[in-house]
Amino acid sequence: ITAHHIRLWILQLEQEGLKPNTVHGHAQQIKTFCRFLVSEGFADRDPFANVQMPKVPEEILPAYSKEDIQRILDACETPRDKAIGIS
Repeated sequence: ITAHHIRLWILQLEQEGLKPNTVHGHAQQIKTFCRFLVSEGFADRDPFANVQMPKVPEEILPAYSKEDIQRILDACETPRDKAIGIS
């Protein structure tokens, strides 16, 4: 396996329409496995060393509305639950 093979595989995953988080997760697993092979002496070099990980777009989640926060607090049964709910 070479860096070229890994790049082609990542490109194939992207072309198959997998979401960026999924492609990144698969690539991370292979990267970890390659490092394991080197650390255990099964491989002389890490083919993933010169491969850039696929980018995952930052997703900004919408803020909770006042009504959402109130529903969360209303669902709390103990003061501890409320402390967790507002943190």
